[in-house]
Amino acid sequence: MEAGVLAALIAAASSVVVAVLSAALALHTNSKTQREQRTLNDAQITAGKELEQMRSEHERLVAAEKLRIEAAAQLDLSREPILTAARDLWHRLRNIREGYFLDYAKEDFGSAHRTEMAKLSTAFRLARYWGVLEDLYGTTDLLAFERSEATKPVTDLVNRIGRTFASDDPELGGQRLMMWREEQRAIGELMILTNVTDSAHRYLNFATFVERYDETFARWFSSFLDELIEDNAEDSPRLARLQESLSNLVATLETGRTL
Repeated sequence: MEAGVLAALIAAASSVVVAVLSAALALHTNSKTQREQRTLNDAQITAGKELEQMRSEHERLVAAEKLRIEAAAQLDLSREPILTAARDLWHRLRNIREGYFLDYAKEDFGSAHRTEMAKLSTAFRLARYWGVLEDLYGTTDLLAFERSEATKPVTDLVNRIGRTFASDDPELGGQRLMMWREEQRAIGELMILTNVTDSAHRYLNFATFVERYDETFARWFSSFLDELIEDNAEDSPRLARLQESLSNLVATLETGRTL
């Protein structure tokens, strides 16, 4: 084979080899670039998701803090009325269970006036407590109020007291001294003066309660009061649990006072 021809063949072969190597290098480079691009895209997607999660968590925390502040503010507005009503009811239950208050409710113990006042004043303290709570329910985002860390300890105790009144658990005395939630709320509604905005004067006072008792409240309280003056009511497990829960409620409300 002539040298010229051989040189031409070698040159052609070299060109082919160079072309193949160049193509292979280009393909490799392109594949690497695509992999890097996919990796970058995946990283961007992951970063975007994490950023969205952080944004959502921030919004959740901001919303939760707003609800906490609002719930705390609402509790501060209602704190004194609830505290006063809870403390008065707790005192009455303590006098019933640990003193001799129920003797005044028995017709053969004292005057007819004292007997009537013993019953009506007990009914009034119950009604005042339920009235304050019903007023709170009507002016509050109850779900947020129950979930907020600022108010949950109070609502947990309030709910426990409500359940204790409403339960027919034999360990609480069955149906004796039971007051269903609907009865509690109905009495509470009747105690609220809807045309008054001042929380200190927004509920029926005792004198007005007594005037309206026969017409308005007797249907709700008559059975309860009859059961209350039965023998050994001071040993009622329901009253014992209510006294304990009310004591805890008073302590919790006093802890958060700013006065």
